[in-house]
Amino acid sequence: MTDYFFSAPSLRQLSTTKVVPYTPSTAFAALSDLSSYERATSLIYRSSVTTKDSNGLPKTAKLNVGYPALSLNEEWPCQVKCDRSKRTIEIIPAASEFQSSVVESYLMKWSISPVANDKGQAEIMLNLEVKFKGPVVDSMFAVLPDVVGRIMYRFSALVEAQDKKEREGAKKKPMPAKKTASSPAPKVPAAKTVPVAKPPAVKASPEVATIPVKRVPKKLEARGQASGGKQAS
Repeated sequence: MTDYFFSAPSLRQLSTTKVVPYTPSTAFAALSDLSSYERATSLIYRSSVTTKDSNGLPKTAKLNVGYPALSLNEEWPCQVKCDRSKRTIEIIPAASEFQSSVVESYLMKWSISPVANDKGQAEIMLNLEVKFKGPVVDSMFAVLPDVVGRIMYRFSALVEAQDKKEREGAKKKPMPAKKTASSPAPKVPAAKTVPVAKPPAVKASPEVATIPVKRVPKKLEARGQASGGKQAS
């Protein structure tokens, strides 16, 4: 037992796997966002991304780690390697800046893969490697219950939150108008020229024939005057 406590701690390697009901792209988006790590576990009480690569993914970050049981309260500058095509996120100490009184080295790696015959699910694997500087802290870490299982459980909540965020964003995004093939305008038949019937020509009414007035013969006229004169007398 004495030999155990004074022997140099060895590298501890832990791993766990979990299938989540979210797409691999959603899982990658959640786990590659190191600024959200502080919301996943109390072990990391502050997290920030300091630089990004050309693809907008984290390249370097700072994790403020605290664990009273291990007398741990430190800021860990780290390097981040994100590979979208392989769906992997690897976090290691920044060689020139990392200083810890408790941990000599560590590695945290997420590997995401699609579930066969189900594009709506993803399999997440967590590999955790840590080497402590002293045997006391190493032995305390050894008796912690299901370290990687608890970490996986906490970080699964980040994937769920990312899925909710994506769904809400999709609802707010206006749907693009569907493009329909423009059908040619129906041809309107040319208006037919309907011949207008000419009204029948009105025949001019024949002129009323002038009835010639026969003149009264002078003899009769004289007789009439004579008879008229007698009546007057």
